[in-house]
Amino acid sequence: MNPEDYVSYPLALALKKHGFDWECRDFYWTSDGTFKHTDAPVHKNSEHCTTMVATPTLWQAQKWLREVKKWHIIVEPRIWEQQVYDFKLWHYYRGYENANRGFDYLSYEAALSAGIEAALELIEKKGE
Repeated sequence: MNPEDYVSYPLALALKKHGFDWECRDFYWTSDGTFKHTDAPVHKNSEHCTTMVATPTLWQAQKWLREVKKWHIIVEPRIWEQQVYDFKLWHYYRGYENANRGFDYLSYEAALSAGIEAALELIEKKGE
């Protein structure tokens, strides 16, 4: 897979902080954000593991946010001179949340990553 298919190191840390504990085949190994891939045992986030952080794909993070935290990230194409993307956040109990940063993202993955980041910021802010 391409590196842009995975969450960034800061997002992996934020997901871990908010309880992401799904199994992943990839991880960031150290605090410098070195990316590692394994076909060996699958890694889960652990309180005792300080040097490895599970690195989910964007879709795993999106699915975890939807199923566990009830945040839906909706990526929509917007076409002007070139195809660009935008995202919206919707919470199962509260409805839409205005979290867009006013940017047009040049790829679906960039918009999804920004949506994951915005959802995690709202979770932090609202204490969920």
